[in-house]
Amino acid sequence: STLRQPFSSRLFDMLSKYVDVRVELDEQYGYVGRVYSQSSAVAYFDLSNIDVNRQAAAAVARDKQHAGTFLAEVGLPVLPAKRFYSEELSRFMRRPYDLLWRYQTIEGLANQIVVRPNDGYDGRRAFIVENSRDFCVYAAEVLKVTQVGIAQPYVPGIEFRVVVLDGEVKLTYRKSRPSIIGNGRDSIGTLIENLVNKRRSGGFQVRISPDDDRILCFLQLSRMDLETVPADGESITFLATANGVSGGTLEDVSDAVHDRFREDSVKACERLGLRYGGVDFISTCDLNSETGDYAILEVDPSPNLRFYAGLGRREWERVLELHLDLLELMTGAKLK
Repeated sequence: STLRQPFSSRLFDMLSKYVDVRVELDEQYGYVGRVYSQSSAVAYFDLSNIDVNRQAAAAVARDKQHAGTFLAEVGLPVLPAKRFYSEELSRFMRRPYDLLWRYQTIEGLANQIVVRPNDGYDGRRAFIVENSRDFCVYAAEVLKVTQVGIAQPYVPGIEFRVVVLDGEVKLTYRKSRPSIIGNGRDSIGTLIENLVNKRRSGGFQVRISPDDDRILCFLQLSRMDLETVPADGESITFLATANGVSGGTLEDVSDAVHDRFREDSVKACERLGLRYGGVDFISTCDLNSETGDYAILEVDPSPNLRFYAGLGRREWERVLELHLDLLELMTGAKLK
């Protein structure tokens, strides 16, 4: 089958006719591209990694604990975090590789703790644990894909992302955790499979399946499993992460978020040296409230807007305008 051209590649290729640039994509997959301007300026992109942020700044933003430390230094609210390391890295650092001992230094963070890669996005390999046995099991799973994991308190609340470019908020969207509605007949596993098939048939890329370890881990916190049959009309959230690729849903809230979140988003990107970034928040209050607790979860230096663009015409137009701005920033070229 023919692979579909990646989202950013399609946008830049389409928009090049409106900006004084030429876009060249790699012939095999179209994942990587070069942008040329008439002044011979050259910029590159690779999927959603776009040549507007400095390499070191983007690397620091991807390191959740270091980024959180820098943000906290300027008074921005962040969740406490502690690292844990692979056996190989522990040996190199001359530290004991003992996940049970590490849990004893972490368990004071909260009753429920999220463990995940320190440098990962999209909620991949993110697990919620509430005891030492589960921490050892799922921390080991995290360390299969990374050398450094991170543990933070699990905070239920409203999750949303603010996208910033050069000190200006471009768009904001709320992210809801994936859930299914019971019908009194089908099991949770069947309902999740039906949801995934429906999303994929609608053209959405969803990277979960009912036997995903993250789902099994999350369900056991509510004393459920894949064979549990929810009551008719009962809503069951089955993952802690609120991302489109994990089956979550998005809602545009660009005109409904309070200025304090906008200001903190701009401040976060400036602190990390990013021209372009997506700032993720978790909030226990309404998004337009001037009071209430909230924290920055992470800052993504290469936000993927594919799911957001599919919400509707206005959202699509916002993404087009943003990518026109990115083309101009990458090369200094102007609209024709």
